[in-house]
Amino acid sequence: MRTHFSFVILHSSLSAVLALCAMAADDGPSFSAELAVPSAYVWRGLVLNDELTLQPSLTFSSGPLSANLFGVWDLTASNERRNELTEVDATATVSTQWHEWCLEAGVIGYFYPGDDAEEEADSAELFVSLGADILLLPTVSIYYDVDEVQDYYLTLQLSHSFEFAERLNLDASLTLGGAGADSNAYNFDVDEAALTDLSLALALPVAVSEQVEIAPGLAYSRLLPDSLRDAADAMDMATDQLTASLTLSCEF
Repeated sequence: MRTHFSFVILHSSLSAVLALCAMAADDGPSFSAELAVPSAYVWRGLVLNDELTLQPSLTFSSGPLSANLFGVWDLTASNERRNELTEVDATATVSTQWHEWCLEAGVIGYFYPGDDAEEEADSAELFVSLGADILLLPTVSIYYDVDEVQDYYLTLQLSHSFEFAERLNLDASLTLGGAGADSNAYNFDVDEAALTDLSLALALPVAVSEQVEIAPGLAYSRLLPDSLRDAADAMDMATDQLTASLTLSCEF
């Protein structure tokens, strides 16, 4: 079973299309840092850690190019790795914009320091995302594992931001995921292609200043087919998960 997870900060993912477009249109360099504390660790419907983790993220962007480092620090002994760095993800992307269409492509490397478990071997994915800066910001993304699985995972995301005040928005997104037979066999021991999971995310980013933002968030994730839910039950994993988070973001 694959246990890696590329955590997307709740409120950041909701405006991913707008950020992608802005990156493609802006030639100047920028740097941002985020620190998130989610109450559970969910990857593509799989609840990999049902307790607190610390998840820092650093991003550098210049014109259409971007690089990101993301980490997971287990805060409890839920996975027998208390107070340890358990994952580091490195992402490189290039993006472009044409009218309201935004295209992004890149590579993600997943690394697991200090872990000798065979099922958590380092791996890599290629991905492509196509989004539109229109109503509900529809975005389609496909990820292809080029290492262990050699199969795909895809998502369709809709999102919207409700503005209540100058520095107060409510961000909401709905994401539907699906995977190929090899991917589901690797993660769930279920050899069938299927729509795998559905997630709903809400966040309330509050701007402390022009550079600093704090965002409490809430997300609900559900495995969809009975076959995957039965497999998760057999692995003593939740099939439905409600996750609260708090994220501190800084831009320079």
